[in-house]
Amino acid sequence: MASIFPKIVSLTLTRACNLRCKMCGQWNLDKHKKSRRKDAVLPVEAWKKVINEISCHKGTILSLRGGEPFLYPRIIDLLTFIKKKGIFVSIDTNGMFLEKYADDIARLAIDNLVISIDGPEKTHDDARGVKGSFQKIQAGLKALRAAEKKRNISIPKILCFVISPYSYHGLDKMPDVARQLKINRVTIVPYYYFDKQTGARYEKTMREKFKCSARSWRSFRSEASGIDIKVFIRSLRAFKKNLKDVVYAPFMGLTESEYEAWFSNCHDLAKRHICRNPQVLADIQPNGGVNFCVDLPDYVIGNIRHDTLEHIWKGPQAGKFRAYLKNRSLAVCRRCGAQYIPG
Repeated sequence: MASIFPKIVSLTLTRACNLRCKMCGQWNLDKHKKSRRKDAVLPVEAWKKVINEISCHKGTILSLRGGEPFLYPRIIDLLTFIKKKGIFVSIDTNGMFLEKYADDIARLAIDNLVISIDGPEKTHDDARGVKGSFQKIQAGLKALRAAEKKRNISIPKILCFVISPYSYHGLDKMPDVARQLKINRVTIVPYYYFDKQTGARYEKTMREKFKCSARSWRSFRSEASGIDIKVFIRSLRAFKKNLKDVVYAPFMGLTESEYEAWFSNCHDLAKRHICRNPQVLADIQPNGGVNFCVDLPDYVIGNIRHDTLEHIWKGPQAGKFRAYLKNRSLAVCRRCGAQYIPG
């Protein structure tokens, strides 16, 4: 049963990004389709209207993401408004703007930072497509620590490692990277991939059941995972052995056999879970469209430019989608992390 209001609201503030991550669905989409619409940036006043509404529902968690959220033109103005409303806010960032905004992040006492790191410097820079990105993050974290010390606070941070063909061989070094960056929490997430057969099935379902064009899967298209499972398992075991003082906070908590299923093919579920997103999460895209999936936002249940989030959440479009997914999964759901997050 859906909550009366989303427990988590994700604001996808912008699709713009300053990195070129090889495994990123948004960047890959831009490579074959002009999807980064210059006009798809919601005015800060529209976001503030949503924040006002969220503040009336105690306990709702706010997640800011992109693209890169710190590329949103009035990001500090928006963050200041969010914190004045007393809302818990977590920011997913590539870390490239931490140095620029260190004082603001500390001043506002942001509740949580999720920073993307894909292994040691060379591996990270290669996966992220921009040389020097690791060093930029390192400098940003140093500046942030200084800003925190000045205000006698400590902002929770976690490093997020994406398991992809471009990084998985560096997983065993992630605890060392965490110690180098002076962050004691690490999570790992497998990247999403869909083959042509899976994508075609998804598009067919969305077209027939929801009269909806569904092309977002194409940005994650790959006929195979590109992961040598034996090499990955060795790296995973070495990663866990190397943790020591570093805390491993699993995002999905897959076992070795479930990881093997995940990377073997994209047709079967690694676990038999039903997606909980339609019950608990609303994502708002840069054009104001509301959906249930931050990575595959094809089915739009409303737009905050024209309606309240609460009305959209309880509306017929949302109800139709929940009813369909109550006891089944879409083809692409088999490689979506939301399937495996503990409820």
